[in-house]
Amino acid sequence: MRHKGLTVLLILCLLCLSSAALFACVSEPEMSQTLLIYMCGSDLESRHGYASDNIADMLEAQLPHNVNVVIQTGGANSWRREEISASEIGRYEVRHGKLIKKDTQPLASMGDAETLASFLLYAEENYPAEQTSLILWDHGGGSVDGVCRDAAGEDLWHWLAVQRRR
Repeated sequence: MRHKGLTVLLILCLLCLSSAALFACVSEPEMSQTLLIYMCGSDLESRHGYASDNIADMLEAQLPHNVNVVIQTGGANSWRREEISASEIGRYEVRHGKLIKKDTQPLASMGDAETLASFLLYAEENYPAEQTSLILWDHGGGSVDGVCRDAAGEDLWHWLAVQRRR
């Protein structure tokens, strides 16, 4: 799969580039790192299974022992992976080639800022690290239209607003 190599490369690049210093990953190889993936499946998952494909690629990656990968799933009407339910928010850890369910929350809109804030607090409490990166996985309209278009939450097609900083 061509996606596999690109997914692994993307994860490694984001881990290195998101630090305050560009070369922090090289100078401190044992620095603890957590990669958070806020995976709003939307129609990309329900129609095409793209989120499930990306998760499969992550499970094949050889992650260093000091890296945590934590995924929150939601926002899709259906999921192709049997262990992910569209009727709840799921929180998973990628560890040794397995997707391990760690927590569930009641179904909520992934386009709601409180849902994202809850995930960030959960990760801070359960996966403390010297460096934490966040990927907002879904359609993206940038600073104009926002990101994380939820197809399954109460607020159908609710977008997480991206505020401009001046």
